Amino acid sequence: MNDAITRALEALAETLGLSLSSAGADRLALERHGLSVSFERELLHAVSTPRLGARFGASAILFGIRLGLDQLAVPVAPAPLPKLGPRKVIRPQEVPSIYGEHLLRIVPSLSLDWCQAIAPAAALFRTPWLQPGLETALIEETGRTLDIMRLDQAQARRGSEGDDKLERDARAALFYDSYGIRPARSMSFAHGAIRVYETIEGLGASRALILPEYDWDAAQDTGFCAIPSRDVLLVAQPGAPEHREQIRTQLAEVAAQVLAQTAFPLSTAIFALSVDGLALDSSLQLSEALPTGAPGPPPDLLVKRL
Repeated sequence: MNDAITRALEALAETLGLSLSSAGADRLALERHGLSVSFERELLHAVSTPRLGARFGASAILFGIRLGLDQLAVPVAPAPLPKLGPRKVIRPQEVPSIYGEHLLRIVPSLSLDWCQAIAPAAALFRTPWLQPGLETALIEETGRTLDIMRLDQAQARRGSEGDDKLERDARAALFYDSYGIRPARSMSFAHGAIRVYETIEGLGASRALILPEYDWDAAQDTGFCAIPSRDVLLVAQPGAPEHREQIRTQLAEVAAQVLAQTAFPLSTAIFALSVDGLALDSSLQLSEALPTGAPGPPPDLLVKRL
């Protein structure tokens, strides 16, 4: 692995709170919480070129390693149900969640596969999303770890009303968490407008899960959205019904610019937006398709405590 690739991986790992080191002539190790996971260095070499698909693979694998090590850093035990005592609510975003502080996120399937391989003690609660290769999961930011809700925890919370109730509540919690977040910038074009919702806590793209309510104006005008980066949600609103195709093309150009620059590419798709929700727009693909399954966790994955 050349020095440029190593430096790029070190920077990406550092962004995710991981420490990258050599584990011998042919292996790399990533460390967090006094835990280490190592594997053949050629695995990351294969996904560490400037190509978009390669950047997606590298960021998805490293995020999965971060999630897996975080799960090992906390005891695996069924969490108690939250206490629903009275609470004074000052602002709408402070409404307490009925299931805890886990928020709904869009996560690459590749990341969840690596997480599960590193911390296999309990199955994750994960649900396929609109685009193949992406799923939703419930993740809590504790300040020390990113804690993913496990299947047994979900079963303890959903009661007799099933997964739909659990996910509806998680979606409502994400909406309240996002209540005060406005577009970082709005771009005006001859055929409409594109709003850029961008945050750095890892939830930017996941706010697509609270559309159409999150940007009702664009939904009413049957616009489009894109999630080119885990930190960015783009919403396009046509100026008139006859301008939908033009604003969609403009959205694709803006999304391609984000994809070219982000360290965490997520999706090359465009989604149609209406008051009924989102639908994958299969007629337009921004660029090369992102990998959905490989490279998965290798059989020689080695996890140990330092």
